Amino acid sequence: MPREMANKSYPQAGSLVLFRKESPMAPPPGPYSGTSTLALVARVSAFSFGLVYGSVKLKYLQAKAKSQKKSEAKAKDHH
Repeated sequence: MPREMANKSYPQAGSLVLFRKESPMAPPPGPYSGTSTLALVARVSAFSFGLVYGSVKLKYLQAKAKSQKKSEAKAKDHH
C-alpha cells in the first residue's frame, strides 16, 4: 500500500456520509439549505412523527369501525 493512502482515512463502505465537497471559499451550509445537520434532523423527526401519527390514527379508526359494527349488530338483534 502506498504511504499516501495509508495516511488518509476513507469512509467505510455502507457508512452514511453527511458532508459534501464544496469549493474552499464556500460558506458553510445554512439552516435552510437542506444540507445542514439541523435540516437532516428536522426531516428525520418529521418523518418519524408522521409514521407514529399515522399508526395511532389507523388504530383509532380501526377500533372505531369495530365498535360501530358491534353496536349495529346489537341494534339488529334487539329490534
